[in-house]
Amino acid sequence: SVIFFCHCCAVAHKKINYFIIPLNRIKIYVYQLYEQSKKGMKMFRNRLFSLILVLLFVNIGFGFSQSTPEYVPFIRESGFLGHDWYRQQTRLWQQQVQQTPKDAKAWRNYYLSTEYSYFGKPSPEKHGQLEQIIREMRTQVPDALETLFLSHRFDQSDQASLEKAHRLNPKHPEPIYGLIVTRELSGDNAAAKTLCQKLYETGDIPTALLDYNYNMLMSCAENAILFTNGDNDSYPAWVLQSQGIRQDVAVWNIYLLQADRDYLRNKLESKLNTADLSDLPEFSAEEFLPELIRYIAKKSPQTPVYAAVTVESDQLKPISKSLYLTGLASRYSTSRMDNLVPLQHNWSRFRTDYLSNDWYREQQISRRLVEKYLNQNYLPAMIILFENAKKNNQTESAEKFRSLILRTAEKAELSESVSAQLRKIENE
Repeated sequence: SVIFFCHCCAVAHKKINYFIIPLNRIKIYVYQLYEQSKKGMKMFRNRLFSLILVLLFVNIGFGFSQSTPEYVPFIRESGFLGHDWYRQQTRLWQQQVQQTPKDAKAWRNYYLSTEYSYFGKPSPEKHGQLEQIIREMRTQVPDALETLFLSHRFDQSDQASLEKAHRLNPKHPEPIYGLIVTRELSGDNAAAKTLCQKLYETGDIPTALLDYNYNMLMSCAENAILFTNGDNDSYPAWVLQSQGIRQDVAVWNIYLLQADRDYLRNKLESKLNTADLSDLPEFSAEEFLPELIRYIAKKSPQTPVYAAVTVESDQLKPISKSLYLTGLASRYSTSRMDNLVPLQHNWSRFRTDYLSNDWYREQQISRRLVEKYLNQNYLPAMIILFENAKKNNQTESAEKFRSLILRTAEKAELSESVSAQLRKIENE
């Protein structure tokens, strides 16, 4: 950045680095002002101050405005980028599709930015706006893959569009994601496995997400049921299982279970050692997961039941005192459980190289999602293991955990609170 010095008071005026005025012209003008200063210092000061104000106003106007729309990633790729950003992209992509109405990718970005601008905020306007975009896409780009898979995204009952999108490009990941859910809900396990293998072949799931889900699966005992929360702790886990990894673990997405009672019943019948589910209660929406976990524990006490640490704590609050951390999942137990031994065993099987090394390129879309959000889920387990190593004078092990904890916390922007926790442990 350029620094202007006002010689009369030796104060540096630092210019924000958003130049749109050629630097050589500024230098010439400043030199001219300096020559004039020989005739009158007051005039020099006034004109130089005016120049600086103009530059600042120009930079504010141009530095914070945006005229070119940006690619809108799926939230599973980037995490949520903020309502303001999505609203801005909605305006820009709306302008873009007006200029290039036959650009299917522009319509895709317009649709997603509109959808995500309402993320977590129920609104009666959302459905109407998305419906209008789909209607316009069907007019402008009716046979585009983007139109087909977004039509299904808007209306889950529109299976025909999803199937057509997959036929149009069998290697495109987006229709595959939707078809996996379709086959999963219908109970067609063989087809779901084949689609998961195809998804793996696309390379769409980042390696770090596969490593995370590998470690999540390794957090479970044999033949366990594992409840997962969303895209990033379900699809990668299913994909790994399609590659032969921890196929003994039943990975159940809680939202699919809530959405389809027949699917829930089929899952329970396939996993529990009883086919009698006549007493399957109508689980309340507020306590769906705790009630379901209690039901499974009662029906099949020998079946280990886990909740991924990605599941929101509010959903597990009624049974929080009966959950024991074993890595990237917590095991349900009505009796007191010493979780240190299984935690140590599970950690020894984890793939953790990616926590210590930056395998990602800077422009990798999922970098922020993994480093800032997902990887912080390792911190509770690592802190328990660090504390145990300190108590047992395992200096080398403690130092390794300490270093990894601080690195992970820094990436997650949690350095202050985590460092304070480590100091407390060290001072005990």
